Amino acid sequence: MGEGEVAGRRVVVVDTPGLFDTELPNEEVLSEIAKCIQLSYPGPHAFLLVLKVGRSTEEEKKTMQIIQEMFGKDALKYMVVLFTYRDCLDDNETIEHFVNNGPTGFKQLVESCGNRFHAINGKDLKDREQIKELLEKIENMVKKNNIPFYASEFYEREKKRKETEATLQKEIENLKKKNEEAMDDLKKKKNKEIDDLKESEMYENSLRLVLLGKTGVGKSAAGNAILGKKEFKSSLSDSSITKVCARGEGEVAGRRVVVVDTPGLFDTELSNEGVAKEIVKCIQLSSPGPHAFLLVLKVGRSTEEEKQTMQIIQEMFGEDALKYMMVLFTHRDCLDDDQSIEDVVKNGPTDFKKLVESCGNRLHAINGKDLQDQEQSKELLEKVENMVKENDLPFYASEFYEREKKRKETEAKLQKEIEDLKRKSKCLLL
Repeated sequence: MGEGEVAGRRVVVVDTPGLFDTELPNEEVLSEIAKCIQLSYPGPHAFLLVLKVGRSTEEEKKTMQIIQEMFGKDALKYMVVLFTYRDCLDDNETIEHFVNNGPTGFKQLVESCGNRFHAINGKDLKDREQIKELLEKIENMVKKNNIPFYASEFYEREKKRKETEATLQKEIENLKKKNEEAMDDLKKKKNKEIDDLKESEMYENSLRLVLLGKTGVGKSAAGNAILGKKEFKSSLSDSSITKVCARGEGEVAGRRVVVVDTPGLFDTELSNEGVAKEIVKCIQLSSPGPHAFLLVLKVGRSTEEEKQTMQIIQEMFGEDALKYMMVLFTHRDCLDDDQSIEDVVKNGPTDFKKLVESCGNRLHAINGKDLQDQEQSKELLEKVENMVKENDLPFYASEFYEREKKRKETEAKLQKEIEDLKRKSKCLLL
């Protein structure tokens, strides 16, 4: 689109892609021409059918057919044939003479445009008289038409499209605002609850630990070792002794410690679904929430099931649970005298190392058989306390997870609505 002042009038000219282009298919050109309608809204005073002096082909007739298909027969009332290359006419030849002596099909084309035509020399930008004459012819045509500019159903659709697009845009903005306000409210509420929980936590000198892992890795024995007493039933078996969540507590290094033992995953007698439902109950036994999830693994044992265990835990408690996760190795007594648990991890398989990394490289090893070695429990609690200090919230709160899950679902729903509205708006543009 271009505009400027010609003979004291503001003139807007919209150029369109050429039909029968060798590089672009006609369908693509037509689609682009349709978009140009927006640039001449609410409607053009004239369609200028540009033809070259001396050039008359079958394509000119087809061009008229295409224009009528696009804009309807009413468009002919606003059509002027504009010949270019006027300088190619003979010195004593007029454009009228050229038209009258042209082929029959050519004359019929000009007649269909109400015998309105004009010729210009496109190279001569200084000759303003030729443009002034063109504008006078257009003004005469406009006076004869009932409506001063072309406003067919095509333009009425364009008007409706613009109104619909504006409505959709407003709805999108309202949804965005609603989404932002909802997120701000949730954030404020979450921050207040975190502050309240931190304050209440200051008055309770206890650590709450939840044991998670496969059957047969020594979870129950680990719980007994941490508490320094036999609180949970344990045995060397591939089937889980713990069928339901169990809670034990005691004093360790001057602190009250609560340990929740859970059924083992991949049990030969219980389904993973049944075990997962029972494990979720552990949150109630560690209310208001555990300070740490201890993922119990057996020294020297690394299988595909360990990876699956992590996936199941994240599905149950969400990704935030990883902030409260620590890997606890049992059977420390199986290590060589000069070997540390760090060496085991460092020299282990890649997937095994990735598992430990996903838990923030927090790890500890204990001997589940030795209930008297309280130093191993003390070191574990120190690591848990350091992890607690690093987290915004001192313990994992399931209600935050549920709320966050709900928030994400709400945000995803709002985002989908916004995308659907954008898609509708885009379809209207085409």
